[in-house]
Amino acid sequence: MEPMRPVVISVGGWDPCAGAGLAADIKTFEMGGTTGMGICSAMTIQTHHRFHSLQWCDAAMISSQLRPLLETYPVKALKFGIMPDMETMLGVISELHSAHPKASVIWDPVLKASAGFTFHQQITESLLHELLKQVTLVTPNLPEAKILFGDQSSNTVALQQQIHKQGWGAILLKGGHAVNHANDLLVMSNDIVELPGKRFETNTAKHGSGCVLSAAITANLAKGLSLTDSCRMAKQYVEGFLQSAPQMLGYHSQIEL
Repeated sequence: MEPMRPVVISVGGWDPCAGAGLAADIKTFEMGGTTGMGICSAMTIQTHHRFHSLQWCDAAMISSQLRPLLETYPVKALKFGIMPDMETMLGVISELHSAHPKASVIWDPVLKASAGFTFHQQITESLLHELLKQVTLVTPNLPEAKILFGDQSSNTVALQQQIHKQGWGAILLKGGHAVNHANDLLVMSNDIVELPGKRFETNTAKHGSGCVLSAAITANLAKGLSLTDSCRMAKQYVEGFLQSAPQMLGYHSQIEL
């Protein structure tokens, strides 16, 4: 009998058009050779170009979905998408690590939908610092990094010093909003690695591309790849996703992790 693929869980929002959130994550997990599972943190009403509204699931509902999975499956990694608050995230991490102490935790800090909806108006600094100590990797784009880290978001040396001093997990600064390049920077306590990216001549923007990147990293980590290799291979996967279709909803069936 073939052994079970590594099990990974996404905790995030349900997107009815399936371009982002849980559906996008599970598609990516499966393409990445892992078994994808999902915990709903919010029911959203949206399409690829318009975000209408959402209804959060409370901490008790999220925990009740999570507990049976942790009790049944050998979970290797968990990814966060949109979440109601940081306290709930810390509770999920505590439950995860009580059951599976070595599981990786990836946080895609979705603070604002691509269609313009803002999920959180303010960040509690003390909770942010505690959360950063609990995650393996956080994957902000440049506007999100500015909100999370202030002026340090553009100073990778200062960020690295904070990671080392505070005991934070690594930070992947995504370059999709950069000018003249699309390079990502992986900032770790002992190294800073530039991951070169491609700018495409045609408009290849895709709904959910940030979800896909962080999900691909999660799958790679679950398979035992290093953090650097996980991020590098995930970036290549997303570049294939960006070129997979002319419209805003991309395809996964034509690419592999």
